[in-house]
Amino acid sequence: MRRGLLPTALLGSAGLLVSHSLLAAPGTPSIAWMESTYAAPAQYTVQWNMWWGNNGDTWYLLENGAVVHTASLTPNGQNAQNGQLQLSKTGGGNFAYQVKLCDTSVTPESCSQSNITNISVSGGAVNQPPVVNAGADQSIETGNAASLNGSVQDDGLSSPLTSSWASQSGPGTVTFADATAPTTTATFSATGTYVLRLTANDGEFSAFDDVQVTVADVAANQPPVANAGADANASPNVALALTGSYQDDGKSGPVTEAWSKVSGPGNVSFSNANAGSTQVTFDTVGSYVLAYTVNDSEFSDSDQLNVTVATGPAPEAPATPAIAWMPTEAQLTNGSVDITVRWNMYWGKNGNQWRLLQNGTQVHSAPLTASGNSAQSGQHTVTLTQGGSYSFVVALCNVSGNQEACTNSNTATVTVAGGGGEPIVNCGPGTAAGLCLPYRADQVDLYVKGWPNTLAMGTLVDNDPADNAELAASKVNAIYQYAGDAVRGQLLTPDATRQTIAQARQIGSQVRSVLVATTANASTGTDLGSEDILTYANLVVHYRNLIRQAAQMQLAKDANHQHPATLLLNGELLGQWFEAQNDFATLFGSQGNWTPVQVVQALQEAISLDSGYQLLDNSGNPQSLGSLYNLNNLQSEAAGLLSDDLKGWIQSQHFILKRFSPDVPFAWVVNLEGPANTATLQAQYSGLQAVWNGASEPMAAFIHELGLFDDVDLRPDFLAFDKGNDDGFSPSGKALHGFGPRQWENYLNYVRQISDYFEVPAMLWQLPGGHLATNGEATGSYDLANHSASAGSYFMGDKNIGTNLSAIRPAVLNIALDANNYDNATSVAALLGQESNHDWGVSRLRHAAFANVFAILWGSPTSTTVVPLGSHNDNGWLKNKIVAYQDNGGVPLYHIAGPSSSTPLTSIPALNTELESIESVVNNEVFLYQTPSNSWIPSTVYKWGDFLSALNAMHNQGVGDVKFWLIDENADEATNILYAKVAIAAFLAQSMKETIQYNACDENNWSINTGDPVNYPLSSSCGQLQQNYSDYGVNPATGNDYPYSCPVNMKMEMTAVTHAKWYGAPAPLFVAPDAVLEEQGLLVNGHVGKWNYSADCSGQTGSADLTKQAWLRDECKVYDEQKAGKFIWDGSAGKSVEGCGWWGRGVIQTTGRFNFGKLNHFLGRSHVDPDLVGQVVEGMQVVAAPSNPLYGDMDLCQNPELVCSTEEHKEIKWIAGLFYWMNEVQGYDNTGGPYEGWNYYQELKAYVAGGLQGSGFIDDISGIVNRGCPDSTCPISGPVDGLADRKANFFKVLQAMGLNPQ
Repeated sequence: MRRGLLPTALLGSAGLLVSHSLLAAPGTPSIAWMESTYAAPAQYTVQWNMWWGNNGDTWYLLENGAVVHTASLTPNGQNAQNGQLQLSKTGGGNFAYQVKLCDTSVTPESCSQSNITNISVSGGAVNQPPVVNAGADQSIETGNAASLNGSVQDDGLSSPLTSSWASQSGPGTVTFADATAPTTTATFSATGTYVLRLTANDGEFSAFDDVQVTVADVAANQPPVANAGADANASPNVALALTGSYQDDGKSGPVTEAWSKVSGPGNVSFSNANAGSTQVTFDTVGSYVLAYTVNDSEFSDSDQLNVTVATGPAPEAPATPAIAWMPTEAQLTNGSVDITVRWNMYWGKNGNQWRLLQNGTQVHSAPLTASGNSAQSGQHTVTLTQGGSYSFVVALCNVSGNQEACTNSNTATVTVAGGGGEPIVNCGPGTAAGLCLPYRADQVDLYVKGWPNTLAMGTLVDNDPADNAELAASKVNAIYQYAGDAVRGQLLTPDATRQTIAQARQIGSQVRSVLVATTANASTGTDLGSEDILTYANLVVHYRNLIRQAAQMQLAKDANHQHPATLLLNGELLGQWFEAQNDFATLFGSQGNWTPVQVVQALQEAISLDSGYQLLDNSGNPQSLGSLYNLNNLQSEAAGLLSDDLKGWIQSQHFILKRFSPDVPFAWVVNLEGPANTATLQAQYSGLQAVWNGASEPMAAFIHELGLFDDVDLRPDFLAFDKGNDDGFSPSGKALHGFGPRQWENYLNYVRQISDYFEVPAMLWQLPGGHLATNGEATGSYDLANHSASAGSYFMGDKNIGTNLSAIRPAVLNIALDANNYDNATSVAALLGQESNHDWGVSRLRHAAFANVFAILWGSPTSTTVVPLGSHNDNGWLKNKIVAYQDNGGVPLYHIAGPSSSTPLTSIPALNTELESIESVVNNEVFLYQTPSNSWIPSTVYKWGDFLSALNAMHNQGVGDVKFWLIDENADEATNILYAKVAIAAFLAQSMKETIQYNACDENNWSINTGDPVNYPLSSSCGQLQQNYSDYGVNPATGNDYPYSCPVNMKMEMTAVTHAKWYGAPAPLFVAPDAVLEEQGLLVNGHVGKWNYSADCSGQTGSADLTKQAWLRDECKVYDEQKAGKFIWDGSAGKSVEGCGWWGRGVIQTTGRFNFGKLNHFLGRSHVDPDLVGQVVEGMQVVAAPSNPLYGDMDLCQNPELVCSTEEHKEIKWIAGLFYWMNEVQGYDNTGGPYEGWNYYQELKAYVAGGLQGSGFIDDISGIVNRGCPDSTCPISGPVDGLADRKANFFKVLQAMGLNPQ
């Protein structure tokens, strides 16, 4: 959002009464960090800064409330101001300092006051002699005076302090202008060498120092000496840096510089012909002579430079690269498959670029660093969406100017199975229908370099060190600050960057610093930042500013801070552009017709101009930009990478950050700037597709058009989302940005869909931290009228509200809203009541993580922060919430691998080796599924390697205190090997019967003659055999949810990724809100219909669009290779599928809210209220979730389909089955029933002790899995289905592991 004050003229035209003194109030000054304790005698400097705001013309320093210093300032708009004063203390005492920055042009003067900094000076002191420095020796000419720059320092403990100059030796008389002043001048009556002495006396001690002055006859003016630099080579149309220099005696001047062409076959262009350091380009090959001339107004001198411009000899071809081994076959899964091509060149001539060719077409290119004959390598992943044969070749090249020499690798060919028919072209960029709602098999990877693996919390700061203790106590993970908004044409120094990084480290070693940079200011006037981009001089300045900031951040890297900062680009630009797209197109053009921008030349000039710029490292030592980077290489690379248009300008920001600060993650800000963009999130949407169509897709399409993510090597690390920087129900915030639960849900869907599309994490930046104050809350000085908001309550949760809106203070509920902007809501109460069932007691931080959010940075200059700034004080509410959140371990984002990640499966090496060795046999001979043509082929869903990974996790880590049993620590190794193999075989025997034989992970719709109104009802996702899977989460005795149960989610939308494949088999199971299906006209009396398996699909073959939900797919293309069947939407199921997302998944299927919830709590991103840990709830002792869950990147309550869809964790479908096994089979307990004495461990050991004889053991296991009792026929549920098949599977697996069951 825009920051700053409205111009006076605009305020007047709006009819507002404005106080001039209010407008003149300067920005708030801040005293920089300084030591707080000193020993007398002490000397220290009080330094202050005002980073942004109205300027003052006078500043005062107050010591213990009294003014001790006054100084004038020159106002300059809203630019930064600063000042300092050195103070000396000879005795002890406590001193409080404050700075007042004032505008004295108004009456009375208008002032802003800084923080107060307290200094303590301890002890007295013993008088020491003065310290005298007479200055450096010097030489002058006759008739000139020598400037004597002496200095005297004293502790002030004895007085008076006097000083005097005297001549000690020399051929003539010396006359001092003021012999008692350390700094003075002296004249001499004759030529020769003189020794002058400066003496100081403090009344007790005296001291002196000498300086030598040589007086010579006057020399005549000498010509300057020009140096054009070394001869050089250049390429046509590539800028060459010139560094002319001169020496001059200064007797005549000023000295002017000029470059000119002496000879050469083509045109020569200087970026600035009157500067010694400049750039030159040549348009034609050949030999050129350039002249560099200097003139001191009396004499001139010239030096010449020879430049050879040539395309150069043909570069030498590199050595041959080799593509590493890769599979020759692949299978489309969910409509796509990723193929990674890796290559190596182990020794030989290096290349400086490599390319990947797919079927002869280049699909990737990347630069390389050539280093003699050392090894080189690279890799790239391509996503294929169609079956067929694909050939890949790597070209390793040496590119020089317009010439290149390449060597091709061997050809690697991959045959991709699946798909068929014509490619799907109705989803993706550039189609007539626009971008399509992204479908992801896995959540976006939320790793951002330098950030924690839990959802991070941060806040705005103003670099006041007095806040550090409270910031540390708040347990924030990050602080952020504006790095100085780039004022047009003004060069900045990276002081705010350095100070913010230093402050973060003072707060805590793991506190991150986030800086916000503006490289085009769209909030100034109506030019949408065009003056910063299209005006060459401004463009150069902004490039220089960003280079300085990037290099300063990188220079802060050390052993404890490998990723020293994070940068956000242009907080308002994208939102302003999106809001005014007609004006944007007029100024900048559009795809295929962009307005020219002098990107390359401006960036090259910026690099040249700042080559000598001095940055400060962590020790305070200066480092020049040119000493830190190979600037010539960067200039050349920029010319080859960047285009001279708006997309090139965008990529140039990325180029600067990737090259000058490679260890700093960065992002662009996507903000809700104006009414058009914000209004899309106020609407009531039926479901996810509607949110995409109405809100997310337009912004995603705009970002796509701008090409933010076009270059895979320069793409941003994440996207930052700015909802609006005012507290939502404040006078300024409520105009557009007052959010209730509906709007927040829309916003999180918006964030998730856009970040999903570009496959990057998201940050919620400057999220207003205000909350909904409750009746029983102590609000202190919390200003409800100006800082109430819903963000704090929504994300952090407030059990004082829960579902009772009347618990909120009337002063908040009664805040008036514009009904036109809020769907007829005229007050906060009405807005919150749009979703009256929303439970404000539940934190939505987990939902934020599900929306790809890795960090929330709270507050802005006009809204509530974690630690109060100015008057934005919420009485510690947000801070206390964040402390509690951090104390409970935070919301996990992903697992951090440790030593346990390489833990062997068991403690028996021989067993581990044997199990690993049978992978091929099991995959090709045991894990088979039956095709529609009744042949048996290897499963594409279940693989032995995935099973072993899952088994390792469940045997060594487990869920809670339960692990998959393999070994008895009291048995010998040979016996334990048998125990482990039998346990594995028993599990796999059931898995092969339940799911592997169908090549399915999801439960199929098998409801025929099951008591439903029709066969194959579409409501089978809710439960089959008259069950309700959602009820699996409820205690039947009380009607309340078990503590581990996933919450009911009536807005869940998903489709199973696997299904039955027989002729006419039903569609995959699905779940959707009624509003979604109603919008499509698919409900009759609120009910879904059935599947007609006999409907013929002859002549309608083709690939299914698996990116769409099942109910949106074309007829006869509901799934790949569909031969028959179709949806009948006649309401005949008699049920809705709203909230019915809990069907079985996994190799032995996990079903119901409780089972998914328990799996999620112990292995994934837990949803369980931390306040319940240690309590007994619904008869269950609630145990804390692990601090580093194995699958912290999976939220199985938000998306249980991850069990089957994930490509990242294919073992999870096995883990779901192992989890079931550990609880229901290993933990079988029929106390008080007919099978009370049956014990899994005893039965397995008895089977091994009996020599693997008979089928009693496996029949009992089959009974538990299929019918719920250890018997071939159970008392209520009847005979076990497929008992003989399960036994045959058991024997087959044992035989594959080298055993011989009988």
